[in-house]
Amino acid sequence: MQVYRARVFTPVADPFANGIESSYQYWASGFLAVDDAGRIHSVGDSSEKPEGTVIDLGEDALITPGFIDTHLHAPQLEMIGSYGGHLL
Repeated sequence: MQVYRARVFTPVADPFANGIESSYQYWASGFLAVDDAGRIHSVGDSSEKPEGTVIDLGEDALITPGFIDTHLHAPQLEMIGSYGGHLL
């Protein structure tokens, strides 16, 4: 297990449905634990980190698990899977 230490910010809920205050978690001294298969095992406050190889990224680093860019450009939906050089 590799345990990365840094500030951690992760979205946990829809801010429009649940409000901004309950839509994320932030730890000024947090951790992200990754198992041997490369999957996220756990995330949280560094005082609760699991056993493993600790990699301290420093206080300037920000780990953002859970950020997934799911946006799309609606006019381009019909072009998915085709050459779209002229769109670039």
